Amino acid sequence: MAVNYKAFDQEKTGLAPSVEVKDFYSREMLYVARNNTVLYPFASRKALPAGNSKTIRWLRDNTLENLGELEEMTPPVGQTPTEDSVITSVKLYGDIVKVSDEVQLTYKNDQLKRWQRELQKAVYQTKDALAESVLTTPSNLWAFSTTPDSDVDTTYDGSTYSDITSAPTPTGLKYVVQQLRNNLAPEITDTSMTSDLTNTQGIFSGYVMVIPRQAWSTITGLTGFVGIQDYPKDNAIKWSSGEIGAFPEIGLRVVVSDNMELITDSADSGTDTDAYPFVFMGEEAFGAVDIDGGSMKNYIHPVNEADKSDPLAQMGIVGVKFWDAYTILNQDFIVCVHGLL
Repeated sequence: MAVNYKAFDQEKTGLAPSVEVKDFYSREMLYVARNNTVLYPFASRKALPAGNSKTIRWLRDNTLENLGELEEMTPPVGQTPTEDSVITSVKLYGDIVKVSDEVQLTYKNDQLKRWQRELQKAVYQTKDALAESVLTTPSNLWAFSTTPDSDVDTTYDGSTYSDITSAPTPTGLKYVVQQLRNNLAPEITDTSMTSDLTNTQGIFSGYVMVIPRQAWSTITGLTGFVGIQDYPKDNAIKWSSGEIGAFPEIGLRVVVSDNMELITDSADSGTDTDAYPFVFMGEEAFGAVDIDGGSMKNYIHPVNEADKSDPLAQMGIVGVKFWDAYTILNQDFIVCVHGLL
């Protein structure tokens, strides 16, 4: 979007900000949030509910029963498709940055650009943190362990740190992926979810593993890992801004997040451990509010705009607010495994 900044330079014109300029910054905020929120591309997205509703609802189709044997000249009774719903609360998030009239906040100066970028960063980091607080607490909570042959302890309940005895292993990763397949978790194949990053097809469909940044060297050092720089050049795709590579042989992409927190061991007086959560999921595992569905608003008020809260026009403001909601849609399509580094 082309903008004539000279026509809207308040240092020279003293005019109120134009709709065009405000729209430019709002679109920029949406673009940055959409393409830098690590987990957003994998969400089943719904637009902000109409009528100021404080809840959002996803419909989920139930699976059909196995097919029966047909009798000659007798039509089958048939199955009636059923569906249930997942409902969660929508909450409002946001903040502002205040700048005094000693530092002129205009549409052209560096102060506006700097704080606008900082707010953009805060938006996608907040969204990822909200998502991870939900995705790291599914009903399937396991631990990487040296005891089972699978390298995964499925009896772990998240309460005893001593049950976590291993870092992720190729055998453990393969086991978790197989369990997702056994649960009929759909593999992620829709590359349109990251159309702003690329419009080509990926090296494979599959599942996603979200790892903490602290585990980067642990995961990339495992046998079978292929870095994103080594994807085939003619058909490589980046599903998420946090993607670092994949395990093609088992159909697993790897995405890094900066918000995965140390696990607190409730059996040891709440002290932190050196273990982290690793989230595995397929398509339609969780839901989120659509960034492009009218859920976000960017605000920019230059210093020379007076209002009730600032009658002498002594303060400039850059701000943002957005509605959001995260929820697990299908517990069979997501697993969180605690592991060492």
